[in-house]
Amino acid sequence: RRQTAAATIAQRAIAYGFPGVRVDGNDLLAMISVTRAAAERARKGEGPTLIEAVTYRRAAHSSSDDPSVYRDPEEPKPWEQKDPLERWKLYMTHRGVWDDGWEKQQRDAINEEIMSCLKQAETRPQPPLSSIIEDVYADVPQELRDQLAEIAVMPRQKSPHGL
Repeated sequence: RRQTAAATIAQRAIAYGFPGVRVDGNDLLAMISVTRAAAERARKGEGPTLIEAVTYRRAAHSSSDDPSVYRDPEEPKPWEQKDPLERWKLYMTHRGVWDDGWEKQQRDAINEEIMSCLKQAETRPQPPLSSIIEDVYADVPQELRDQLAEIAVMPRQKSPHGL
């Protein structure tokens, strides 16, 4: 509401000459439907579609963020019932596809894959510090070169995962 005079972000697409669609971003089936339709439009050469997926960030931005500073702790509560994973689980349970045993199998398999990838990543050398800038800019601005030179003399710390 503070960023635009348009009632929705999707309406902004009109100014650019293509359609905009507003969808419940927590509804997996709705998201599949609108993205499929947008992809079909694009493949037919009919141009882009702006998809406004309405959702809510219930958690903090990061582990160092404290959302209680800028929002009422009660604000996220109504969104708990709209959790997309829980909604999908309920839908699939009603269809007889999801059960606790299957979920445990999936979680275990996914966790095993994540740990395997993490172990593999930990064997790789750290990228050069310059990559945080040089991998983003084709022509690095002088201000960023100066900042890179300044932080290059600082000792590097490893993350808890060795990355």
